[in-house]
Amino acid sequence: MSFLVEYDISFIGLILLVIMFFITRIKKDIFSFSSSMFTWIIFVNAAALIIEPLTWFLDGYTAHNVYVITYILNFALVLTSPILIGLWASYLDYKLFKNKQRIIRAHFYQWPTYIIFLLLVLNLRMDIFYTIDPITNLYTQGPFHLIRYALAYAVFFYLIYQIMRHHQKEDTHVLKGVILFMFFPVVGSVLQYLEPELLLIFPFLALAIVIVYIFLETTSGTLDHLTKLYSRHAIESYINLLIEQDQNFHVVMIDLDNFKSINDIYGHQVGDQVLKEFSTLLKACRACPSIFPGRLGGDEFLVVITDKDEKEIIEFLNHLKDSVKSLANAEKFNQIDFSYGITFAEDKMTLDDILTNVDRKMYAAKKHKR
Repeated sequence: MSFLVEYDISFIGLILLVIMFFITRIKKDIFSFSSSMFTWIIFVNAAALIIEPLTWFLDGYTAHNVYVITYILNFALVLTSPILIGLWASYLDYKLFKNKQRIIRAHFYQWPTYIIFLLLVLNLRMDIFYTIDPITNLYTQGPFHLIRYALAYAVFFYLIYQIMRHHQKEDTHVLKGVILFMFFPVVGSVLQYLEPELLLIFPFLALAIVIVYIFLETTSGTLDHLTKLYSRHAIESYINLLIEQDQNFHVVMIDLDNFKSINDIYGHQVGDQVLKEFSTLLKACRACPSIFPGRLGGDEFLVVITDKDEKEIIEFLNHLKDSVKSLANAEKFNQIDFSYGITFAEDKMTLDDILTNVDRKMYAAKKHKR
């Protein structure tokens, strides 16, 4: 029990990782490449949280064969840092570029692991990272121990460089995830360097896992994968919230005209590009707190608007129509246009009532245009 009390931060970090593991198992009914990577991150971090307190517990312990065990444990502990950093970089890289082969070609960002492993082998003779007295079993830090930290964090600086270099593909959500992840272990590293008896690096990494998972996985569920607008689930939840709060609001349903012919003639990849460009115009509206745009599916969009009357909403939609003409593909597709319906959420209307009403009005407008 005294051992757990002495290393309670590591113990709490281990509990957090166990909870995270079961959460990921419960939430994921399809195990993707990124979720598999995340599971390995949890396992390696958990191993480090177990190994590190054991190295301190055995330090100076002179029982038979403890020297060999201590040396092996320290060897493994030094190696877990670059492995863990490489896995994190691979996970974030996949979130950014969605390219498994790219990560395989990069060896899962494990090149620092290869270097540190070779240096650990040399450490058997040269005391690069650490030395352990074979008689007293006391650990002493080596003269080049900072090399492993420099190599590990070089991976993340390289990843940030890649994000900046591919700024057109940049997902700011992922960039914030990189920064968040780096913040906690850097703070833990500095504190542990200043006070070596505080075991903070791997517990802080565990905390980073929890926070970044919440940031990248749970919040990304509110966004549509293709357009990065709010998802149908998010926008329906928002409408239900407004209904519960008895707020007045309008709902606008937008449907792109002749979108099927674009897919048929030019292919779905071009169609997806059109959806992204139109969504960029709607995302610009999120700067206004009274406008909440989302994608229902296909070429249908839903915009929830509060604090505006119908005349102001029509002005907003006319401005949106003018903006559509400036899209990169507008000229190619004979000036893309859209039809819309507007409904006011009256008292006693449910979510289904609102969606049915606005859908009917939108298709009436589309039929009238034809």
